[in-house]
Amino acid sequence: MSYKAAFFDIDWTLYDHKNHRWDHKSVEAVSHLKEKGIECFLCSARPLDSMTDLGVFQLGIDWRGYVASAGAVTVMDGKTLKAFMMKEADVVNFIRLVHYLHVSAEIVYPEECFFFGDDTPFSESYYKEFNEKQKRLGNVGRMRTSDTVGFNLFISTDYDPLFAKEFPGLVFRRYAPFGVDVMPCVREKSSGIEAVIERLGISKEEVISFGDGIQDIPMARVSHFVALGNAGDEVKAAASEVTSPVWESGVYEALKKHGLAE
Repeated sequence: MSYKAAFFDIDWTLYDHKNHRWDHKSVEAVSHLKEKGIECFLCSARPLDSMTDLGVFQLGIDWRGYVASAGAVTVMDGKTLKAFMMKEADVVNFIRLVHYLHVSAEIVYPEECFFFGDDTPFSESYYKEFNEKQKRLGNVGRMRTSDTVGFNLFISTDYDPLFAKEFPGLVFRRYAPFGVDVMPCVREKSSGIEAVIERLGISKEEVISFGDGIQDIPMARVSHFVALGNAGDEVKAAASEVTSPVWESGVYEALKKHGLAE
């Protein structure tokens, strides 16, 4: 198959959290895909500023665009192709409940996110796991409630029923024991890929994607999806193929198998 676009998850796919480093062998291979006529896109649960802070735009890869916040925002050539926004009333009431319960969250905008609420073991686990920088808003009264794509909520499973009851119109997806993605509607990384496919005028058979987590499974519907060897069984079962773990240069090994790396 001749691929024309490639989408890459970041955490545990290109970035090795086990060894706290980029998989440079895979990064080098990805940096040469443009020469082979393949456009490269990021496809992450992180918002833009988080991707930037991690250094993904300093790897020497010519990224054509990105799908951020697990499908909330899709950008190509500097222009937004698709974005899902939360109702402002829901944003205001959600912030109030987080403070009332003395828990914490990140409010996520198209290009940045900010932490608010009380530090808890759950928020601490998130920042440690994903090597994130915590950005605080000093005064909650100054928090912008418009143009919000969602929240990253740091709570135990005990709170799940409460939030679901208070906000029946929102979508809650737990991605780890310490965190929940809160969205205005069902959105997935696949919706961003579909937007890019339409703009490029290509077919899903001409797209290859790489990932490791539950949020990456929808990528399998719109591309040839390669699961990293460190992915869970559910992710592997949904994949078109399984490659080596990130710490064994799984992306490079898959690209090499497809004749896309030396």
